[in-house]
Amino acid sequence: MNLPSGALPSKNFYNELETTFNELGEHDVKCNSDYLQYSEPNIIKICATLVKYLNTNPENERNLKDQHCNLLSLWIYEQLFKYFPDEANRLVLSDIFANRNDLQVDKCLRDVIVLSYDNWKERKDLYDYCVDYHEFNFLNDFSDEKCKEYEKYIEEKSPLYDKYDSLYMQAYEKDVFYKKCKYYNPKKRNT
Repeated sequence: MNLPSGALPSKNFYNELETTFNELGEHDVKCNSDYLQYSEPNIIKICATLVKYLNTNPENERNLKDQHCNLLSLWIYEQLFKYFPDEANRLVLSDIFANRNDLQVDKCLRDVIVLSYDNWKERKDLYDYCVDYHEFNFLNDFSDEKCKEYEKYIEEKSPLYDKYDSLYMQAYEKDVFYKKCKYYNPKKRNT
């Protein structure tokens, strides 16, 4: 489902990263020489995007303050799976970044669970839905067409809740966000 950019917080976040990914410059050089164990151009671009993001948004005080590190890591994994489909399951963030502490990457990514699972995309989709959930209550465009687009998006997420406990990372079970997200089930929303 392709909702318009700017429609949901997770989409805005990923769109910003994609824009950065395509216009890097100085951060490319830093990643190429200092931080990576790999010299593959797309890994350098992923690294440069991460470095630029962390340098310009160190604490991310916007509305995604509590989720930005997870969204960032999910974006990184999505890029790894996109550019290295046969190797992505073997690439681990800590292996890619040789000097994580120098980048202050450790602070943001230290609690990130390695997504070397076959269902990483479903996990990402579930997490994105949970981050975006409250936006559905504040939509400004109530046209029938827009409502149908959002309704379709929400319905597409419904099957994820049938597997919620297996998709949601067990390390976060005691997390407040996990508990809230569990109740964002689209089936409950429509009742």
